[in-house]
Amino acid sequence: MLNYNKYIDSFCDMQYEAVTYISQKGKEKALESYIDVLKIEKFQEYLMYKPKEAFYEKLKQRI
Repeated sequence: MLNYNKYIDSFCDMQYEAVTYISQKGKEKALESYIDVLKIEKFQEYLMYKPKEAFYEKLKQRI
């Protein structure tokens, strides 16, 4: 069984890859759930200018 830290980091990495892909494809409707959960105003700008570690921390706070 994976320890929690290793699991959560893998989970965050998968979520980051998914949300980046969705964002690049212009699927705004699919991003709404991430925006609602993470409470990030300008989501596209956030992904462009913040390091992925900031996304990880935001996601971990909401879990």
